[in-house]
Amino acid sequence: VDVLGSMLDSVGSYMGLTPGGTPDAPNSGGEGTKRKPLSSSYFTRIEAVDFAIRQDDGNLLKNLANADIVLIGISRVQKTPLSMYLAQQFGLKVANLRICLGESLPPELFEVEPRRVFVLFAHQDY
Repeated sequence: VDVLGSMLDSVGSYMGLTPGGTPDAPNSGGEGTKRKPLSSSYFTRIEAVDFAIRQDDGNLLKNLANADIVLIGISRVQKTPLSMYLAQQFGLKVANLRICLGESLPPELFEVEPRRVFVLFAHQDY
């Protein structure tokens, strides 16, 4: 059953184009677009984003040791946006953890290799 055919014909007629029938077919003499094949780096980045989402704001502390980078800092120092950026752009598994005055750091943090832990801070002049 052709569900979209008549709709595509109507849209094509309105736009003055002829549907090519395949996603990469040329339209009205154009070059057409071909999807790039999905690479291993794409899947690495997707896994890193998923990791960053799951580890946001100290969730799943048992996984801190699996992070490439652990960001710690007070609220509103942009830990989550930085985590997402590093995951999307570089495929790094980033966890972030909020620290509060008067609260002790979780013991799981001390199991992480120190060179992978970064502290973000806010300064009143910025």
